[in-house]
Amino acid sequence: MEDGISLDHIYNLRKKFTILGLTGETGFGCSEVTACLINGFGNGDNFENPIEIFKRFKRRPIHNAFRKHRIVYNYAKENFNPFTEIKYKHVISLFLLEHNLKELVDFVKSKSMIDAFHLCGLKYQELVNQAKFDRSFSNDFKSYSDQFKSIKIADIKKHDKSKWLDLYDFFFDPNFQKFSDRLHTNLGKNSMDHDGRFTALNYHKFIQEICNNLRKTGAAFNNNPVTSFDKIFTVVERINKLIKSHRYKKEDTDGETQIVINSLKNPLEIMFFKQRYSAFYAIAVNKDKSIGDYKPKYNSADDELINNVLNVEYNGGGGKQGIL
Repeated sequence: MEDGISLDHIYNLRKKFTILGLTGETGFGCSEVTACLINGFGNGDNFENPIEIFKRFKRRPIHNAFRKHRIVYNYAKENFNPFTEIKYKHVISLFLLEHNLKELVDFVKSKSMIDAFHLCGLKYQELVNQAKFDRSFSNDFKSYSDQFKSIKIADIKKHDKSKWLDLYDFFFDPNFQKFSDRLHTNLGKNSMDHDGRFTALNYHKFIQEICNNLRKTGAAFNNNPVTSFDKIFTVVERINKLIKSHRYKKEDTDGETQIVINSLKNPLEIMFFKQRYSAFYAIAVNKDKSIGDYKPKYNSADDELINNVLNVEYNGGGGKQGIL
């Protein structure tokens, strides 16, 4: 009798390279799922050991669900390695760094931003007041901008390994990601102000307008955008380059490229990765959470205003407004 064909090599391809794209409404748990993925199995403290379950149920029949738990636990113990996160907001920061800080401030004050805020019922002046940057931050912005521009990401060739590694070292550097967090915080992200302003909603709307500009024109700041479908994948093409840089970094150490994208907001962006990677899996994150739970963060804004800003990518409203 002939021996069967081993499938180990086929399954090893998935172990070496996997891309997960999370998607879900704001506040529905994408960041929590990402935290689990980047931690991996670790020492197992975050997962209940099946041995402890068996001890609790000794001398009593154990449901098949517990046996399934044991199988999954034992598999995860050997195979659930930490993922690397590509955070969408950090990718947006790369596009902002292609400009100077004055251009960012000018865009905040632009007529297109005024119109966008009035259209959804937000107060544009609140955004102008909250987007403030001190001298220290301005210096850091210029420094990171100069570093990123020196990489010339648009000109990186397929086999120019040193440039791919430069991109990896820049983006996945914890210091850059801390700077990016500061940038988005200055624009109002995670604000818990309760002074009558809708700071967090203003931030979400501002980032939406930047993303829409990128998908329409390929530029973050464009006050008179002329839509071009050639630019619709601008953001995910940048993410794809970051994935490639990660692969170049890991190939020398025979390491794994396991990446989680937190998070994709546009169905066309999911389609982009599905067409390019057989090892890409989209995961929708959802939970039973009434819109009222958002109100403490969004300063008790009414339901219609919250829906106008947060759910534009999900409820079909974007298409009616010409948003890609």
